[in-house]
Amino acid sequence: MAGYTEVLQVMGAMVLFSLILLSTNRYMLSNTQQQVGSEVEMLGVTIAQDLIDEARLREFDAVTLDGDLPEQIPGDFAEAPFPVSNVSTREQIQTFSGYNGWQETIETDLGIYNILSEVHYVSSSDLTQESSTKTVHKRMIVTVTNPHLSTPIRAQYIKTYNH
Repeated sequence: MAGYTEVLQVMGAMVLFSLILLSTNRYMLSNTQQQVGSEVEMLGVTIAQDLIDEARLREFDAVTLDGDLPEQIPGDFAEAPFPVSNVSTREQIQTFSGYNGWQETIETDLGIYNILSEVHYVSSSDLTQESSTKTVHKRMIVTVTNPHLSTPIRAQYIKTYNH
């Protein structure tokens, strides 16, 4: 009978050890999933910010391309809504509003990121309100999606014409 008691104790210890090991593995898997999710999100934010940083360096409008000053501000600026970008590479975009409708797909180790940018005039009195008339403020909204993101990443930038 003493032999059976020891076997039962060993089996009980193995079950207890297995439960602890299973719990530890579940905790480690959860942490790894959160880490990968954070990396996917951080890369998405970086991609959005890179596009905004690039667009910030472009001229405000086609009328200011060569450093020219428009005679009528904002009257000489491009009409809204801006045409959708139809160039094949971002390097071909010359103005801030040229990024309107820009779509791009970037393949990374963390999956495929889809980028869409929109550019609109915004009201001078309320920079959160889109404007159908010309103003000295344009807002870019960059949306980045990835199959591993629960919600798309949206980054915004407002460019103001200063003459």
